[in-house]
Amino acid sequence: MKKETKKYLNTTIPETLLREVRILAASEGVKVNALLEEALRDLIKKYEKKPRKST
Repeated sequence: MKKETKKYLNTTIPETLLREVRILAASEGVKVNALLEEALRDLIKKYEKKPRKST
């Protein structure tokens, strides 16, 4: 399987949310980035199932 090229993403999130993600990453033995990638992929799947609103 070909390794996907990654790009840098800079954003801000609430401090409490970041703390929770860091705790979850530590408890699961994974990096925060891995959890964020998983969350973004799940979010894309969620919205792909919904019909798009016309503007």
